[in-house]
Amino acid sequence: MTYKVFLKKPEEKDLCYVRKLWADDITMKEVGGPIFMDEKKFLDWHKKMESKAKTDCYRLIAVSEKKFVGEASFHRFSSSEKTAHLNIKVEHSCRGRGYARAALREILRIFFEEWSGETMLDDVREDNDLALNFLSENGFCVSSEKHENGARRLFMTKKMYSDMICR
Repeated sequence: MTYKVFLKKPEEKDLCYVRKLWADDITMKEVGGPIFMDEKKFLDWHKKMESKAKTDCYRLIAVSEKKFVGEASFHRFSSSEKTAHLNIKVEHSCRGRGYARAALREILRIFFEEWSGETMLDDVREDNDLALNFLSENGFCVSSEKHENGARRLFMTKKMYSDMICR
């Protein structure tokens, strides 16, 4: 069964959820482990996500106004190349319900339709079969080039996205 989700721009009161998500060992295992920041660094990060510079788009994956199950974002948007780097995390205990797929479609819609992006990128560790399979099953292609630390670069172009939504 797939549950309906929406992406919510986090308010300051929602940031305790982000800290909880990033601190979860099991959820963060595939992406290098938990992330901890002191209060100042964390608030600086949030300000950057809210910046008018328009290089990052960060959203919480929500099943209701107060219930979050993960995060979806893209970062390092290049206005000249029209590329950005994808991020999707769903709490370990909430996986297998279609949340990631629904969130992926919405964050791609924002990137391609609202931000006029051309190519979404994701560099995935070679041992992260869960992410490699998920992205491949959802229209991303694996580049032949290896990236930093042996990561595989996956990508989706605007044309690939258009073809996907027309199915």
